[in-house]
Amino acid sequence: MAISTFRNSAVPWRSNNAGVRLQNIGGNVRIELRKSDIVRAVGVKGTVDVKGRGNDIELQDIEGQVVVNGTFTGQKQFSNLAKPLRYEGSSLEVNAEKLPGQFRFEPGEMTGNNIVGPVRITANSMDVHLTDFTQSLELNLSRTGNIELRPGAAIPKMDVRTNSGDIELSIPPSARFDLRMTTERGDPENEYGPPLRIEDQHRGAAITGVQGAGPQLRLTTNHGHISVRKSSAESEGVRNIPKPPNPPPAPLKPQEQ
Repeated sequence: MAISTFRNSAVPWRSNNAGVRLQNIGGNVRIELRKSDIVRAVGVKGTVDVKGRGNDIELQDIEGQVVVNGTFTGQKQFSNLAKPLRYEGSSLEVNAEKLPGQFRFEPGEMTGNNIVGPVRITANSMDVHLTDFTQSLELNLSRTGNIELRPGAAIPKMDVRTNSGDIELSIPPSARFDLRMTTERGDPENEYGPPLRIEDQHRGAAITGVQGAGPQLRLTTNHGHISVRKSSAESEGVRNIPKPPNPPPAPLKPQEQ
């Protein structure tokens, strides 16, 4: 397996079957792959553009825009991105304007915290756990997936849908919002209390309520449990601490170009 380390330069990279590890790059990075066990880039001053097929991706401390387009079947981890993230795979699309925190995608699960929106996520089947996201959230799971959302004090507008799965929303007590959460077939749970109320709807239910002049929160599942509860600053602070990234590998001597 080929492993390459470049420093203080712009990097174009093409490979049929290689692992790519880049560190402290002064310019832009363009990577095209047919197969790769890992793509890892840390400390890039410019943009990062990855295309092709592979397994894992780890991008950290990137100052330019990040664009990933292809089929990557393993873990995808992004942290401390100063400009927009655009990820487009065979069954997953993710867009965010900045990422001071972290996004982690694994087969069947996504976690993210401290995300500057607008945030847009489209997937087939995946459990999604998001904390401390801003501006707005559009999330659509076309097949199955549970959704857990814990925004910060400034709640953004939300348009959230899953075909089959539970939705759990935690809201700070002082937040302002216009909420309508519905399930066509499932049970509701209102642990937030007033002004929220439960409305029975045939085999399903809705949790609705308005508190102040706040953004619209529209969350829907066709088949699943819905619940709303109050979050606390203390609990949210603990949840929003990102997992530390994997330590970088020991630097290797640059290969001759």
